[in-house]
Amino acid sequence: MTQTNRRNFLKTSGIVAGSAAVSGFVARSAHAEGSEKIKAVLIGCGGRGKGATSDFLQNENTEIVAVADAFEDNAKGAAKQFNLT
Repeated sequence: MTQTNRRNFLKTSGIVAGSAAVSGFVARSAHAEGSEKIKAVLIGCGGRGKGATSDFLQNENTEIVAVADAFEDNAKGAAKQFNLT
C-alpha cells in the first residue's frame, strides 16, 4: 500500500477537481434547463478554488452556500467575495 504524502494528495486532488470541472460542463450541456439551483461548498479557497467557483457561478442556477479552508483568512476572503458574510 502506498503511503499518502502531500505531493500525492495534491496531485490526486487536482485530478478530482479537473474531473469535476469537466463533468460540470457535460452535465450543463446535458441538462441545459432546470428549475432547481445547484448548491455547492467551496473547499480550498486559494486561487484555483476561487477561480473554479467563479466559473461555476456563471450559471444562474448555481449557488455557493459555504466555504472552508485550512487558513481562516482565505475562508473569510472567499466568503466575502461570494457574498456569504
